[in-house]
Amino acid sequence: MAAVFYNIFFGKDHLDYIFHHSRINKGIAIDKIPGAEVIEIRMSNNERSTSKLGEPADPKIEERVYRFCFRFQDEKIIEIEIPKHFIVKTEHLAELN
Repeated sequence: MAAVFYNIFFGKDHLDYIFHHSRINKGIAIDKIPGAEVIEIRMSNNERSTSKLGEPADPKIEERVYRFCFRFQDEKIIEIEIPKHFIVKTEHLAELN
């Protein structure tokens, strides 16, 4: 199940690829579930977002922003939180996680 969930956001045909007016940003949570991967989904009816992780929604393009972090155990989601504090994911930080 975790693999299916991962492919929805990061795989070859992820949401960012399928929905042209959406954008997926990734980061690492530092509050609710420290070290968990943060997924930020930005959607707009008008045009594709160019905003970076953590930036407020752009009202000019009617953008909506959703942020989640997840904790997995035995390939099942056991916790979902809405993070308030996170950092941009870099390869170096991901390797340390």
